[in-house]
Amino acid sequence: MSDTLTVVKKYIDKHDYYLLLKHGAPDDEYLSEAVEISNLISSDCSAEQIALAVAAVMQKYFGSNISPEHYYEIAKEIKSEL
Repeated sequence: MSDTLTVVKKYIDKHDYYLLLKHGAPDDEYLSEAVEISNLISSDCSAEQIALAVAAVMQKYFGSNISPEHYYEIAKEIKSEL
């Protein structure tokens, strides 16, 4: 795994927005989402840009139309480690 993917996966799993891991989903449950997010971002991205990427990918995979602001906390965490 790339460094970016490792960081993104760590925080996607930590936040477990859809409680899939909490309810027994396999450890790789959010891997596809993490791969796609990590392909959209870089260390040069702002937290706002990361939040937009997370929101777009979550909407694509889960059909959720949640504002990027909802993902700002995870975006700051990801940004701090990139």
